[in-house]
Amino acid sequence: MTHLLPKTLCFLLISTALCLALLPASALAGEGSWEEQEEAVLLLNDLRERQGLAPLHWNPSSQLQEAARVRAREIARSFSHTRPDGRSCGSVLDDFGIAFSRWGENIAYGTRMTPARAIGSWSRSQGHRENMLEPRFREVGLASWHDGQGNVYWIQIFLTR
Repeated sequence: MTHLLPKTLCFLLISTALCLALLPASALAGEGSWEEQEEAVLLLNDLRERQGLAPLHWNPSSQLQEAARVRAREIARSFSHTRPDGRSCGSVLDDFGIAFSRWGENIAYGTRMTPARAIGSWSRSQGHRENMLEPRFREVGLASWHDGQGNVYWIQIFLTR
């Protein structure tokens, strides 16, 4: 009997791991991967460089990035530039004690919204494109959130200190 328990436990662990590995990434709710977010930043900076603009600084461990992560979760609950508590989207910067002289926000969502689709969608919208190509912006916080139903929510927070 003592030999059966480890074999059963091992079988259950392997079965669970295989099931999780076979699930599409969109089936799992939560924050997008670091690689996914980095790809979006690279695409954004490529767009800026093609327009003769300096790339934006992205620090995945910064307070600005944390603010973007908060907003990504919020827009998955309520897709709006107004936060779920009724405050302006810019209040997230105050929440993290981030000083700024200029800021902007882009939000997007869609089914299987890849980094390329998100950047492409913003590029085709005049207001969003203007934010991405604003020469006075120096930093970006960029995050994504998967809702577990195939939708991916994206946010860019642009900043000049």
